[in-house]
Amino acid sequence: MAVYLRQIVEVSQVVTNLAVALGAMVGIYFGAGELRARIKASRLKKRFPLSRLGKDFRLAESISMPGRIYIIETKPKKRYWIQNMATAIDLGFLGYQVDKISHKDLQKYQDMDSPKVLTRGEPGT
Repeated sequence: MAVYLRQIVEVSQVVTNLAVALGAMVGIYFGAGELRARIKASRLKKRFPLSRLGKDFRLAESISMPGRIYIIETKPKKRYWIQNMATAIDLGFLGYQVDKISHKDLQKYQDMDSPKVLTRGEPGT
């Protein structure tokens, strides 16, 4: 009977170790995405700090294409598409800070692909 009890204890320790290892792997897998999003948001916040909003850059969307919000740099004349609302929220931008401009005025700014203004999720969501 003592032998069986010892085997049961050993099996339960193995199962416990496997469960802990699986939990760690799941945590790393899902936690890594959140960590990447926070790092990306931190870099973008340094590039486009809220304290410089209205001075070095502004937020704008085209009247004819509402919902696509851009960061517009005044010098040099460049624009960066904020690829989804989760990213705008991560950067601390709020809806009332967005200027509505004509599509023609928006086209005056060079469309930039880099850096991607996306911290999490898919573009356009």
